[in-house]
Amino acid sequence: MQAQHVQVAPAHLQAAHSLLQRLPEQLKQEAVTVLSQRLTPEIQAWIEQYEHALDDSLEPEEPLSEDEWEDEGDEGEEGDEEKDQTSKRRRKAPPVPDDGYPSLWAGISQGSRGFNAEARRVLSALLPGGEHAWCSPTQGRIKLLLQQEVVALLVHPKSPVSRLLCDHNTGSGKTLCMIRIVDNFFFDGRAKIAIFPKDSVVDNFYTSLWEWPSRWRDFCSHCNPEVAKLACNSADWRARRDVRWALDASDELRAFARKEGLSMQQAIKQKLIKTMRDCLEMKRAFYKGKVRKSYLQKYWAEATEDVHPPTAPLRAYRFTSAGGRAAEVVDGVPRGCIFKVGFDGENPYSGKVVLMDEGHHLTRPNKVYKSQLQSLRGYVESARNSVFVSCTGSMEADSSADPRALLDAVKGNENKALSDEGFLSSHHKRGLGFPRQRPAACADGAFSEELDGLLQRKELSSHSLTRYLYQAIRLQKEEKPEETLANYTNIHVYAGSAGQPACKAQIMRYPNCRPKFTLAVAEVIAAAKQRQKSVVMVSKRTGYKAMLWLLEAAAEKHGFHVAEYDQLADFNSTDNKYGKNFMVLLLTTEHGGESIQAFCVRVMLLLDVPTRYADLKQRCGRVVRCRSHDDLPEADRDVRFVFFVAEMPDYGQHELGAFALWALCGYWNGPKKVNYSTEPDPEEIAEISQAFVQSVTERRLQSMGDLTRSLPRIGISRLMDEVADPSEYPKSYRRLQAGLQQLLDSPGAIAEVAEMLPTTTYDEQKVEDLVQQIAEMAPALDRVRCRTFLSNVRRSERRKREKEEPELPYVITMAEYPETDPVASASSSLASHLGFGPQVLSCAIVFAFLVGCQVLRVVEPQGASADSCQAPALDAHIACETPQVESLHLFWPRFRWLAAMMIFQSVASFILAHFQHLVESHADLIIFLTMLVGLGGNAGGQSVVLTCRKLALGEDVAIRSQLAMGLLLGLTLAPLAFARAMAVKAEFGVCLTLAGATFLIATLAAGMGTVLPKLLHKLKMDPGQSSAMIQVIMDITGIMITCLLGAAILR
Repeated sequence: MQAQHVQVAPAHLQAAHSLLQRLPEQLKQEAVTVLSQRLTPEIQAWIEQYEHALDDSLEPEEPLSEDEWEDEGDEGEEGDEEKDQTSKRRRKAPPVPDDGYPSLWAGISQGSRGFNAEARRVLSALLPGGEHAWCSPTQGRIKLLLQQEVVALLVHPKSPVSRLLCDHNTGSGKTLCMIRIVDNFFFDGRAKIAIFPKDSVVDNFYTSLWEWPSRWRDFCSHCNPEVAKLACNSADWRARRDVRWALDASDELRAFARKEGLSMQQAIKQKLIKTMRDCLEMKRAFYKGKVRKSYLQKYWAEATEDVHPPTAPLRAYRFTSAGGRAAEVVDGVPRGCIFKVGFDGENPYSGKVVLMDEGHHLTRPNKVYKSQLQSLRGYVESARNSVFVSCTGSMEADSSADPRALLDAVKGNENKALSDEGFLSSHHKRGLGFPRQRPAACADGAFSEELDGLLQRKELSSHSLTRYLYQAIRLQKEEKPEETLANYTNIHVYAGSAGQPACKAQIMRYPNCRPKFTLAVAEVIAAAKQRQKSVVMVSKRTGYKAMLWLLEAAAEKHGFHVAEYDQLADFNSTDNKYGKNFMVLLLTTEHGGESIQAFCVRVMLLLDVPTRYADLKQRCGRVVRCRSHDDLPEADRDVRFVFFVAEMPDYGQHELGAFALWALCGYWNGPKKVNYSTEPDPEEIAEISQAFVQSVTERRLQSMGDLTRSLPRIGISRLMDEVADPSEYPKSYRRLQAGLQQLLDSPGAIAEVAEMLPTTTYDEQKVEDLVQQIAEMAPALDRVRCRTFLSNVRRSERRKREKEEPELPYVITMAEYPETDPVASASSSLASHLGFGPQVLSCAIVFAFLVGCQVLRVVEPQGASADSCQAPALDAHIACETPQVESLHLFWPRFRWLAAMMIFQSVASFILAHFQHLVESHADLIIFLTMLVGLGGNAGGQSVVLTCRKLALGEDVAIRSQLAMGLLLGLTLAPLAFARAMAVKAEFGVCLTLAGATFLIATLAAGMGTVLPKLLHKLKMDPGQSSAMIQVIMDITGIMITCLLGAAILR
């Protein structure tokens, strides 16, 4: 114990030191030993408590100085009164300002029946343009999006909403929602706790606190004016307190970064983030959970009345701390200082304002921090007198029960018996502020193998193929999960070994050692040549380092630069919108998969197929952010997504080829531990496998069953002699022979062998799983999420926002439909014109009736009951109404459409009956009728797909261009139809009829395939339903055109 430390130590430490100094030498050693034995357990506990100090996971209370100890004495003592009179004059704290939030709530509580209707009434009055329009006085000149305004109005100390699940799509501004909430509770005595997945997201929250106007930013700027100068790029931060501070555009901050030799991201972290965090934690302002009088007196002695201190601190935690040691209660006191504020003696989260980002982790925790998240869920569910808001862009993930479980967790134990009204804010429709997504809205969960350009496939070959198979065989024999196979679809070696000189040299030199990476680098180079920024995402465990080396090599050759996460701020800066400083950003799925944003990105390349639906939305959502592309011209505001998928070579995509590869890589006769240096050459394995496939194919053997049954007749030796030379390829010969012998010895195990053979890669399996997940999740989301509109908000308000905000879906009332069914009218006119009589008319009436039933089912009146949805949302998306589009996966909707189409298609039989004389005299027309009918359905189906895709992307659909395309197709196909008929020596009139019918059908199908989806879209029905309707309509139309033309030409 050093003397220089004694003068600042508390009194009891001074006494201990003094006693040790006065003890005789023999007793001093004994005293030190006893003291050490007693303190060792406490010191060990102290080390464990603060072992994460480098991560700032916990902040201990700092010891008080002697003056502060005196200030914390009993109030009213004579000594204190005398001290106050003789010390410097202290200002009295000014009254807390009122934010003017109107008292409009009628006293109905959250979860009560009718709460949604009350919320809609209040929101209609509070939103801009309403009778009592309100926004926070510290919001400044920032205009919020509609969903942000709704949340800011709902979660307020004067509002009855205390728990809310914000189901807002990725990139819709959830961080700003959180800032507005904590600003609303600035003068609330409860501590504010923000919870995020990891440290990088915590940093993003503190960065956003510097960017957006709030009382918290004012407070930090007042306490740290020099740092505020860097953030606002002005000497007077008060002059810019009402606007957003663009940190990446701050010349002051950039100059500081250059001076210190830091990147912008590092400068923001070291100078701004740390300052904001330390200031808002209010160190030394609280003691044992209560604010110190001396702190307030000192603050108001220097502060002006326009900046008040918060009533309670604000702290952002990552998951591991929020549900871990920081919240642990030891000896009746929480470890974390902020949890002591308002602690009720039981639950550290009681009496707190808690905000959680990526809240879906609450019910499906990541295995890395599973125990902490389970503890956190228990805390927030049982917390009392608290506010809890959970934000997520993906309620769904592994199970269709996820959305329901998440909503129940947010409601908490006290509200589980109540209805769902008031607990959900759902916003999942993107508007003009977001970039267009091509070829599909992947950030919203759209994904299909059929979309052109979305998946780029690359065959495994040579080293990458054999290494993949060796790993697959090992996992199969050891019965281990297949996750590590993702590594071998990217590079041919384990990612941890890629840095070894030999492995790195192979990766850099041979494209077949990193098949998908080669395609990705080519995409980046192509984008760079067009001055388009790109983002590449790959896991650390599947080759991040190797991808970095390849990108850096390409960048050096083609003259651009590569950014990593540490350069994110520089990548996002305005002057880098065309990639002047950094053209490509490389992210790990671990770091970049959630809660970060990349601006002005035109190409997003994903090298790992997401294993979950939520991962798909989260990863793609990093580049689809609100206003993220505003710095680019309108024509450039789009993002193209590309997923890279490794696949087996052609000969390995069938059972027999996969069997040969499996055998040659040693499944039946290979070593327990593979030594690559002694294994057959990869080209040798490929050559023998192809020879084997060719040999069995020539014998017309198509499956493992065929091979097993024919093998005794063919003979193993004979087959092997055709495939490989034992003297040239002895090891491969023995291995394939062993595999065939296994089939011969155990023919009953053929089914097990066939199921085991890898005809598809790990990537392809994950693609199939992802498509299946999407199909299963959609109905579950519809049951919890309501796709409706803010029913009682004035239409003028909606029109005013129409150009700036996402166009909210609305409900069409029955008054908006014509009284006469157009389908029935058209059918009646057709029957009258052609003289079909009442039979056709009755079919048309039945068809119109069934379509009308479907329309009534799909489009409900505006006043539909909110109780029809299981979990009504609160905002625009709060009012719970019947979903806009009925799911065709349910029985009755599918039955209605099929029945309607079947009955309507029977009209074709009446047409043929009417032209019976023509059919009997010219039988060649019937021969080619199926060709014409199929042409109409195919051409119409192509137009429907193109139109639906454009509607989904928000692009304009030009009917004129589709008609022009139809005319071109008709002119091209008509001569082919004429020649086809002449080839069977049909009479000239029939050939001419078929050519004319081909021209008219192709033209009409292209036009109808465009008009029909647009019509359904305007009626707020699912445009995809037109795919079935176009088939039926063009079948009838094709028959009618052919018969009418034939009657005119052949009469």
